[in-house]
Amino acid sequence: MGFRKVGASHGRLASGLYRGVLFGCGALVCTGIVVWLLHRPKVHGAPSQTVVIVHRGESAKEVAAELARKRIIGSAFWFREFLRWTGQGGRIQAGFYRLPTGDSFRDVARRLTDGVDGSQMVRVTIPEGFTVKQIGQRLQSMGVCSAAAFFREERTDRSAFRLLSKFFPGIGPDARVKYPLEGYLFPDTYDMVRDEPASAVVRQMVSDFISHVLVTSTTAKGLDLKRIVTKASLVEREAKVESERPIIAGIIENRLKLNMPLQVDASVQYAVGKVESPSPTDVRIRDPFNTYLHRGLPPGPIANPGMASILAAMHPAKTPYLYYVVRNDGSGRNYFAKSYRTHLANIARSEANLRDYLHRQGQSRAME
Repeated sequence: MGFRKVGASHGRLASGLYRGVLFGCGALVCTGIVVWLLHRPKVHGAPSQTVVIVHRGESAKEVAAELARKRIIGSAFWFREFLRWTGQGGRIQAGFYRLPTGDSFRDVARRLTDGVDGSQMVRVTIPEGFTVKQIGQRLQSMGVCSAAAFFREERTDRSAFRLLSKFFPGIGPDARVKYPLEGYLFPDTYDMVRDEPASAVVRQMVSDFISHVLVTSTTAKGLDLKRIVTKASLVEREAKVESERPIIAGIIENRLKLNMPLQVDASVQYAVGKVESPSPTDVRIRDPFNTYLHRGLPPGPIANPGMASILAAMHPAKTPYLYYVVRNDGSGRNYFAKSYRTHLANIARSEANLRDYLHRQGQSRAME
């Protein structure tokens, strides 16, 4: 009995020592990892300073991947673990940074959370319904990049199409379309940088489109995204009142089913490059975007629609109407009609409203 008790005591002692050694080794390894995370060695062969742009809404994972790609950090995974361990992942600020290579994770994280060098940021708002041409002009006026560079990148950046087709099969360039990414540059407010590469701007806007439209992807299954975005762009340029978007989308759908020409003025304006109402000469122009001359949808979007118009195109209203015309009474609303006869009467009402509006404007100016 005495021998067994002594043996048991020695066993417990050995077990305790074993656990102690394991704990000590584990603590040593953890300490080593923490020290490495805080003071990791330089990345050899990289420039001393590298420009990094952190856009509004980017995740810690996306930022870490970009830092690793530019060789500012050696491991995106360990940098993400460091941010998680220190609780700094949600505190990274959008901005323009010149980050030295060879800094510790702690120093890199401090710069990103303090917002160092954020003075070059420019907040750019792209309204719903802007065309690629208008977007390029807005970017140039804000000092982000030249319109020419933006147009060139928009036409040649095949990586944007690869990204789109990864999530939405069937999206691709069309020889009949002047601006290949028309419709897929999401209208939004962006934090950009002065003299930012046009390629980065294009990728940011396409990524924003994907992130917004993917939210509705469960309802869009089995639908042709190019068809949806093309219809949505027509709705965006034709509808001025939120509640009328689904109705106009329903009218477009009705006319397509009946193989009627859509006769959308906005598509003709896009074809001829005008903002005024199409003239009798304009509606005869031989262009694939002329929906007076060609039946069916145009070969691609005519603008970059917002989510309200995209959702209206996905879920058009069940409506008996086939025609609409703007009221011209200052409300932005339309008159709708089932028959061409009623439509002609609505056109007469619209023209009368416009004459009355112009008369009142003239009286107002005379009184000033």
